[in-house]
Amino acid sequence: MSRVLETARISSKRVASVPSEEAHAETLEDLDATSLSLAKAISDSETLLANREAELAGLKEEARRLETYDSANEHEKELDGSAYVVLPFPDLTLLIG
Repeated sequence: MSRVLETARISSKRVASVPSEEAHAETLEDLDATSLSLAKAISDSETLLANREAELAGLKEEARRLETYDSANEHEKELDGSAYVVLPFPDLTLLIG
């Protein structure tokens, strides 16, 4: 009988490599905090990425628009709207348009 009790007592002891219940709970809390911190960092990074992608799309659209923009043609349109006729006499200068 004493041999059975001794064997039961030894087998009921916690192995040194297994943490106590308190240590295990503390480890879980630390891991939860780390997990929440990483989730926030991921969320912040995804928000930043989305903002940068939107900015990039806007800049690409502006670049496309500027590549097709014909500044010489626009300048001619502006000049066509108001033309000056200079007559030999300064008092007779007319604005046509």
